[in-house]
Amino acid sequence: VHEAVAVNPVTGIVYQTEDRKPAGFYRYIPREKGHLARGGMLQMMTVEGSSSLNLEAETGRWYDVNWVTIEDPDRAHSPGTKDEGGVFNQGYAQGGAAFQKLEGCWWGNDRCYFVASHGGRQGKGQGWAYTPRNETLELLFEFGAFAYAGAISIMASLAIWHNVMWEAQTLLAVFAVAYATSIAARN
Repeated sequence: VHEAVAVNPVTGIVYQTEDRKPAGFYRYIPREKGHLARGGMLQMMTVEGSSSLNLEAETGRWYDVNWVTIEDPDRAHSPGTKDEGGVFNQGYAQGGAAFQKLEGCWWGNDRCYFVASHGGRQGKGQGWAYTPRNETLELLFEFGAFAYAGAISIMASLAIWHNVMWEAQTLLAVFAVAYATSIAARN
């Protein structure tokens, strides 16, 4: 169920998103930097004072975070189900934060950035930045439906302008048109 990863190049810690609703944000601390297969510890982010930042988060506000350890990281499902929530539910039961469909994840400027594609008041997406240096999380922006369509359109235009491989150009252009068309139909 994990969607994307970003690696802190200094510590070797791997940050992971989870593509489900609800979703957790995780970190994997390897026993030995650069050697993930030698084992380590999986943890889920907790946010002080909130278990769900989907509707109550404020843009530009800094949230203090902690981490809880996932005791059975190989548990695929909750007991007696096929819900794919085995890892999430372990963390959530310990106060882990719930997001809505975490997607892309990348490392830059000593921060880990990630997107909740269905997060926010309109359910159209949120952009987050986690700063390990001071263990904080910041909501950078919240998309409205039209802003998301605009961002996808800009990415498609840039891909075409910079002559990115034709498969990526086509994929982005089709996605931008399809998303904009679906928004227009709903509004």
